[in-house]
Amino acid sequence: MAGFCHLHTHSYYSLLDGVPSPEELVQAARRLGMRALALTDHNALYGAVEFFRQAQAYGVKPVIGAEITLADQSQLVLLVKDETGYANLSKLITRGRLRGGHNRFSLQWADLKNATRGLVALSGGHKGLINRLLSQKKPEQAARQALFLSRLFDGEFYLELQSFTPQDALMNLRLRDLAAAHRIPLVASNDVHFVTQNDWQLRRILHAIDANTVIDKVQTAGSREQYFKSPAEMNALLRAFPEALANTEKIAAKCHFAFRLGRPIFPSVELPAGETGFSYLWKKSFEGAMKRYQPLTSRVTKRLEYELQTIHDLGFAEYFLIVKDIADFCRREHIPCVGRGSAADSLVAYVLEITQVDPIRHNLYFERFLNPERSDPPDIDLDICWKSRDRVLRYVYEKYGPERTAMICTFNTFQNRSAIRDVAKAFGIPEDEISKVTKYLPHRHIGQLQEALQTLPELRALRPNLDMYREILNIAHRISDFPRHLSIHPGGIIIAPDYITRHTPLEKAGKDIVISQYDMHSIEQLGLVKIDLLGVRSLSIVTDTLKLIKTTRPAAVGKIDPDLLLKKSAELSPLDLRAIPENDPEVTRFIRSGNTMGCFQLESPAMRGLLRKMQVDNVDDVITAVALIRPGASGSGMKEVYIKRRAGLEPVRYVHPLLEDVLKETYGVIIYQEQVLRVAHRVAGLSLGQADLLRRAMTKSRRKKEILKLRETFLRGAVANGLTQKQAETVWNFLAQFVGYGFNKAHSATYGTIAYQTAF
Repeated sequence: MAGFCHLHTHSYYSLLDGVPSPEELVQAARRLGMRALALTDHNALYGAVEFFRQAQAYGVKPVIGAEITLADQSQLVLLVKDETGYANLSKLITRGRLRGGHNRFSLQWADLKNATRGLVALSGGHKGLINRLLSQKKPEQAARQALFLSRLFDGEFYLELQSFTPQDALMNLRLRDLAAAHRIPLVASNDVHFVTQNDWQLRRILHAIDANTVIDKVQTAGSREQYFKSPAEMNALLRAFPEALANTEKIAAKCHFAFRLGRPIFPSVELPAGETGFSYLWKKSFEGAMKRYQPLTSRVTKRLEYELQTIHDLGFAEYFLIVKDIADFCRREHIPCVGRGSAADSLVAYVLEITQVDPIRHNLYFERFLNPERSDPPDIDLDICWKSRDRVLRYVYEKYGPERTAMICTFNTFQNRSAIRDVAKAFGIPEDEISKVTKYLPHRHIGQLQEALQTLPELRALRPNLDMYREILNIAHRISDFPRHLSIHPGGIIIAPDYITRHTPLEKAGKDIVISQYDMHSIEQLGLVKIDLLGVRSLSIVTDTLKLIKTTRPAAVGKIDPDLLLKKSAELSPLDLRAIPENDPEVTRFIRSGNTMGCFQLESPAMRGLLRKMQVDNVDDVITAVALIRPGASGSGMKEVYIKRRAGLEPVRYVHPLLEDVLKETYGVIIYQEQVLRVAHRVAGLSLGQADLLRRAMTKSRRKKEILKLRETFLRGAVANGLTQKQAETVWNFLAQFVGYGFNKAHSATYGTIAYQTAF
């Protein structure tokens, strides 16, 4: 039996056409003993990074590719051999997407010229131009096209043989004769769109949803034979063409392109003569520190040196300089801008005036943001006045060039409600009947809706169609989380060191905004610099209020100098607590009252109730309230325990005396992620970097083996630190109970201070 692997394969990233996820395809290849597998989605590489990672994890060789549509609607399959081939495929996809516009693709045959090095081309099978010409009984034209493509791809062109319709036997004989006459090799494929034959129905439903029609009218979903056939099945179908089968593995062996993941890719930045990125960052950091801290203490300088060395060792100096440049532009243009999230854990970010929360004052830990144990790039989010966000984006594009810059895509996926509605419409169910079912979705998981149909009086009229609804619900459950279409990430922008298409294909979203074909997860894996520039209305409100105070009611500022309140735009950000009293009695009294409608983060009914219960005394209490109101803290019961202990209605308890120093400020309750680091450091002797890896794994990992390994590491460290085995287990259980609910204190401090300012 000839060896075989699938080289023409679609995942659900062939939007509303392919059925399997990249992982399901790789699992099928592994199960059937295939050594390699290609992913060739329509005019896109959306799933390429995910597919590459899954294939490596399962021990299957990944071949990156795409099925490309030409202007005459014929298609070619292009497979990547090397980095040159990847850059060419990315360039071709980008050209077709940008020329075609939103949700369209326009690529001419002439576009292939000078863009074929490093690529292997397959003729496209049923959808290829050569098959079309042969079916039209134009063998001379088919031969000319085959020779043209063979020359264009320097001999790396193959005629595809497929066998999933009755007409394919004759077509394959014609292709064999054409190949023999012109010495063009053959290759076997199955144009896979689903893993098992039963999933053909699912493909038909996706086509119905795409065309906004019912299943019975779908004529575009191909054949039920386009499933992930085994090597034995493909050999049985194409036994007369052993060379075509064997060539699949020969082609895969030629394709040795591999993504280099986990390696940060930073753009170059303009530097003064004689400076490196690190030397310039060092200089600017200490200049900023002398402004922020007067006097400059040894505690500050020691931490600053530690952070700078870590940033240098990990190669992230240029990233900080890029973000500083954007923040400096905002200051020059009087655009409110403040760094948020874990970036506020960094003293370097604070002295560069990227963030506005003092990490020394708020006891924030740099390791929560960045540490030597992490290899992924840091993530600095900038909140910007929503009125001026487009100006900031224009500046970034002009500074770094449109050929190096793009917004990040995100995938809108089927959710429970939309999946049921769309599948029911494909079955021909009237809209009003669909609404009767979907209105119960907010209260019930999709798996419970069958029970709802049988038990709820309101749905009694639908029970005669119970079997059909059961099928609809099963299908909806299956396609939930399938990607449906691309959208724009709310703030993510990437900057490449060279042409961005060498790293990711691009396309146009709505309003002609150019976006990457990779989402934030793939971008992070590739190591490209990602900066989130988020428009926030509250920052505009703060600035507008300050302007109104100065121009209409200067007396209202009382003891505060109006010029200082307006921050002397060139010197201080409009979001800097140094310009207003940190714990003004009138402000805290106002916040304590709960009458905080219109105040950033403080206006929801739940928050106003929390402020009254807490009886806040200062800005630190506001910061705590911002963390406590989050669903994790509220849902876990931490909020109520904190309130009772704060009010003296419940004694403060610590599961071990070592935790008192760490949890004293929050009455023995873990509220902040930074506290998890401190507990692991204090109890188990882990470095803060190791402690952050522990926190991340406990928060995100669902693998039992990984959790058990972490548990053993923690327990071993705790026992070595003097705890008994039972005490160590008690602390671990306590930590595991709350780690998923803790909130990033740096983010809470940023939003808490802005909340305080809006209240002021």
